[in-house]
Amino acid sequence: MCDTELRIVSGRGHLLIVKNKNRLMPVLLVQLLFIVLSVGYVLAMAPHGTLVARDSYDAYFHLTRIQALNGIFQSPVNFDLWNHVGNGTAMFYPWLTVLPALPLFNLFGAVHGFLVFLGLVTYATLISSYLSFRHYRKGQWAALLFSVLYTFSFIRASNVLYRWGVGEYIAMIFIPPLFVAFRDVLLEHWSAWVWVAVWFSLIVYSHVLSAVVVGVCLFLLFLGALVGHIGQWQYWRRLWQYAVAFLATAACLTVAFWGPLLEQQRYQPIQGPSPFDLSKSAHPLGSLLGQSLTIDVRSYSLGFFLVVVCVGILLTIWFTDTEGRILGGFTLFLLLFSTSVFPWAAFKDTPVSIIQYPARFLGMFSFFALAYTVRGLAQLFEHQHHVLASLGGWAAVLSVLVLFGLSARALWHTQTLIPQPWATIANDTVADHLRQFNQRDYFPANAFKHYQSIESHDVLLDGKRVKASEVFTSDHMTWRLSSKKSGQLDLPVLNYKGTQVLLDNRRTIGVESPRGTVQLTVPKGRHDVTVCGAYTAFSRVAQLISLLVAGLVLWIIKKQSQATTVETHTR
Repeated sequence: MCDTELRIVSGRGHLLIVKNKNRLMPVLLVQLLFIVLSVGYVLAMAPHGTLVARDSYDAYFHLTRIQALNGIFQSPVNFDLWNHVGNGTAMFYPWLTVLPALPLFNLFGAVHGFLVFLGLVTYATLISSYLSFRHYRKGQWAALLFSVLYTFSFIRASNVLYRWGVGEYIAMIFIPPLFVAFRDVLLEHWSAWVWVAVWFSLIVYSHVLSAVVVGVCLFLLFLGALVGHIGQWQYWRRLWQYAVAFLATAACLTVAFWGPLLEQQRYQPIQGPSPFDLSKSAHPLGSLLGQSLTIDVRSYSLGFFLVVVCVGILLTIWFTDTEGRILGGFTLFLLLFSTSVFPWAAFKDTPVSIIQYPARFLGMFSFFALAYTVRGLAQLFEHQHHVLASLGGWAAVLSVLVLFGLSARALWHTQTLIPQPWATIANDTVADHLRQFNQRDYFPANAFKHYQSIESHDVLLDGKRVKASEVFTSDHMTWRLSSKKSGQLDLPVLNYKGTQVLLDNRRTIGVESPRGTVQLTVPKGRHDVTVCGAYTAFSRVAQLISLLVAGLVLWIIKKQSQATTVETHTR
């Protein structure tokens, strides 16, 4: 009897192991595929292990801002980089989602570390889009198809290979799960609101302008849902209730970023990126479509594949179901919204001009267009048209991968506007270039007017140059000088709210000089003057609020997960 029971248990265990192996194998194959694709993406970006600054110094801006995160939890100002002028870029440009790149920079060097980081970001984009589409359609084949098309799309290739839109392509990780969660909310799965807040907050911490673009899309879909449920006031009430919860939660989760930013802007005018005239920066629709027929990622257009997708949407939108028509119609609207067809002149000199150029909406167009395409192919597959759907899927994947490879290869044979030795960014020379690199965005407005003397490191005593030796680290800078008389010492370092000044190792009062730098009174004699960056008390409170709300959000998610588990077991 005992032997029989052992054989039965052993048999069940064997079946369980076989079943687990059967489930595990597809997961491992998917992971292996994504790793191979991520490595391939990196090789396309840098086949020789070097990076290229092509038409701007944006490459140096992003490499420098990542390297400048050394000591970020103690001070938002870095003195070791940005030409040692104490630039506070970290207070105005979100850095949380690029922080994982810092240990890679320290371990492999800035260039190789960045390439490893790019591989990880590409892998995360594949995983995120794959899992999101599986939640949407419940099919592995369609999820694989969408993840590859989305990650290797022409728009993302332009951001990665040419534009150095680091924040933008990191934000692309969070766009698929955000809109899947938002769809759940619109379909009255109200508990998904908390995930909408989480994913949107991560986009804010990646790239502010991407958050603006995504926010516009969420708002338009929100309005569409209200219009589609006119008369269903219970739905309206719940939707507004969770919209307010989303806004409050996202605001608190991200106050650690926007709170200190607004504090600095209230303290003094800040020189930000120049606003654009949207009516002039918008491309005509015909020009955009014409540029899309090339493989030149510098055009920042749709790419040939998405032109074909647009034609497909126009041909099939009349025959699909209601959700398909909404998805296809919104996709075509975003295409027109990205061009001069939309009356952008009406938004001149308004806060909307912060997006700089309407083509930023092409990223969202790409996402929805690919979702519509894969959804259609998945429906074909579900209706037993396996051969047709498979052929369409394989043709789409091969087309996108081939076009991506050709685009990357063509880019490597184009001339750069940046002169050597700055054009080629190599791992063994990048450190010196990063220390020398400077950019004037986020300078105090007064300092921007006097940038030449600041970048020349002129130390002034009562308006006259004096000699002073300087020593700098990541979080402070020290000058040693001898003064024959007391006077006003004007140091060539930017003055932000929270900046601390030490005179001979004792705290003293520092004020803003006429040139927007740190100024203090020094008595006659030899002195050591140290300037340190520091977070203000308000900044620390904002960080604490974000941490506490993040903990609350995790608790809510845990409770929702437990409730779902109990409900599943009950059924």
